[in-house]
Amino acid sequence: MSTVRVSPETRLKLHKLAGLLQTWKGKSVSLDEAIRYLLSQSEKDMKIFPYADYRLNFECDEKVFLCFLKEVFRLFNVKEVFLSFTTLLSPISENERKSVDVRLMEILRKVNVPFEVDDDGLDVQSEIKVDKLIELLKKIKESFDWSNETPPISVESKNIKLTINDWGCLHIDPVKELSDEEQKELVKIFLEIHGFGKNTIRYVLDELPRDFAIVVRPIKDFGLLLEVNGNVISLEEVK
Repeated sequence: MSTVRVSPETRLKLHKLAGLLQTWKGKSVSLDEAIRYLLSQSEKDMKIFPYADYRLNFECDEKVFLCFLKEVFRLFNVKEVFLSFTTLLSPISENERKSVDVRLMEILRKVNVPFEVDDDGLDVQSEIKVDKLIELLKKIKESFDWSNETPPISVESKNIKLTINDWGCLHIDPVKELSDEEQKELVKIFLEIHGFGKNTIRYVLDELPRDFAIVVRPIKDFGLLLEVNGNVISLEEVK
C-alpha cells in the first residue's frame, strides 16, 4: 500500500496512530500497517458502505443519493422517464401494505402522478419529468421507512433503465454497452458526490481496471478510505 494517497494532515494523524500501535504491540509499526489497522476496524462495523462496480451497481451514502441520480440523468441527457412500480412487491404484509397504499396515494396526488389501486395493491405506470421524479422520491423518503415499506422502483428512458432497490441503491442498465469513457464518467460522478478531490479522482480513473469494484469507507477522525478491487488507494479528509 505504498502508493496510498494521503494529505500532510492525514499523514501526521497516521504517524500518531502508528506510535500508539507501536506502544501497544511493542514493536515498530509502519504507516501501511496503521492503515491496515484502520481498515480492519472499519470491517468490524459490518455496515453497508458506498460502493460502485463495473456491472453498474451503485450504493450511495443516503445523503447524496438524489445528487447522484440527478447527475446520472444529466450524463445521459434524460429529461423524462417512464416510472413503474407496484406495492404488491413491497416487503410487508397485506395489512401493512394497505396503510402504505393510503399514504402513498396522498403523495402521488400531491405530485400529480397517476396511479391505479385494487386488491393487489397500488400500481404506477406513468411518464414523468425528471424534476417531478426527484420530488416524488424525496417525499417518499421523508414519509416511509424505505427499506421496509417501499417496493423496487423502475425508471426507464430511451437510453437507460434504472432500478432503485433501496434508498441509495441503484442499478443502471444501459440500452447499449457503455464505453470505457462513459463508465469512467459514472465513477467520476460517484467519487465527486462522496467528497473526493480532483487529484484522487484523476489517479483512480487513470488506473481504473475494466472489472472494477470500489468501496468508500468512512473512518472516524481520518476521513474517507478509498478501495479499488481490495487495494487501498487513498485516505483523505472531506472538506
